[in-house]
Amino acid sequence: MSADTLATQRPVLLDRQSLTVDGFRELQLQNRPVLLDADCARTAEWGACREWRVEGGGCGVNFDALRALADRLNDPCVPVEFEDGSESGVRAGYGARRRGEMHLRAYVDAWERLAQSGSGAGADRDSGALPYLKDWHVRRDHGQHVADALYQLPPHFADDWLDERSWRGHRGDDYHFVYAGPANSSTPIHHDVLCTYSWSANVVGRKRWLLFAPGDEALLADGRGGLVPDASPQQHARYPADVAARLARAYGRAIQVEQGPGEVLFVPAGWYHQVLNVSDCVSINHNWTDGIGIAHVWRFLAAQASAVRAALSDVAPASGSELAFGSADEWHAHCELILRVDTGMTRADALGMALAGVRRARARAGGLARALAGGALAGVAAVVRGEGGSGCAATLCASASERAGAEDADLALALPADAAQAMRELALLFSAGIP
Repeated sequence: MSADTLATQRPVLLDRQSLTVDGFRELQLQNRPVLLDADCARTAEWGACREWRVEGGGCGVNFDALRALADRLNDPCVPVEFEDGSESGVRAGYGARRRGEMHLRAYVDAWERLAQSGSGAGADRDSGALPYLKDWHVRRDHGQHVADALYQLPPHFADDWLDERSWRGHRGDDYHFVYAGPANSSTPIHHDVLCTYSWSANVVGRKRWLLFAPGDEALLADGRGGLVPDASPQQHARYPADVAARLARAYGRAIQVEQGPGEVLFVPAGWYHQVLNVSDCVSINHNWTDGIGIAHVWRFLAAQASAVRAALSDVAPASGSELAFGSADEWHAHCELILRVDTGMTRADALGMALAGVRRARARAGGLARALAGGALAGVAAVVRGEGGSGCAATLCASASERAGAEDADLALALPADAAQAMRELALLFSAGIP
């Protein structure tokens, strides 16, 4: 399906009667946005939806319930982001906004004062008066029992390889977040971490999403080497004519989603998106991947690893530099270390995650052939075959040291030893004939 076709379609709305996990998987294989209604996602059963929402009147946020949560958690510090604008009036782009922390109770009190201030309703209120509470890791910081009391994972997203400790080892981080903020707070254009999927559940309020299909990011260029933070029409006049023309085209091709309370939006891998809180909002969000999405993660890591290797080529063993690493394995290991610092994951991590996921799927299904049925491991198969230009198993299974003596050695294609071993095991699972 082409980007042009995708860009003219609405996200698929599923209700509980029409929903099956297999039906969702078919849409996932197409990498299409999907909006699940409240009945489908069963969000009415969530503790957060019962406690944090006030039906009828006001802004919809139960500030007393949020203060009670702050008290139960000993009033934690939560991360906030300030939506500072530049002198031109253009808001800062993704990752460029000023960050800070506030105690949760102080944030809730300030938010309630803003909501009651009479300074306007809905999107007319100035979010600049209060920062946006973003990326609060409730489970990581306060425990699984706290998260379980607030929400349950929708079954469509239950096979979450990104959350498995098999690849994260001792690292205690996760990709589960709570966002909360006033009307007109926003998140600039970006794609999700590691080119993973994400799902976002609106507990309170309404959000407006603009989603741009993979390949359309070129239309979002700001002319200075980056992306515009906001492609909505009211921003176009702030840019030179050529940039404004591209933005108008991007906006015309975008999928627009108005997400209401209780609805859950599935954002596919590689789709750039921006989000505006039309009203006061609270949402719960996960980044995740599985046996389909791992192909997107692998291609992203392959591209990032290539960029790291290019940046460190002057200290590669064959560079002749006095500062060069003594062996190919040492150089590759350092490149992977930089990759982990930049992205949070190495290629060995990704392959280890895939190995663990395939083994679980094989055990559940009673064999690999059954696990492969229905496409649930299509992404892993693509990684082994090398689809998307990320290198096939036959090329990658030899480590840097194993390839160093070959006349046709291309160390840029070789993996570090641990990743090469993981690729061997993965290829063997798929009967790829790699010794």
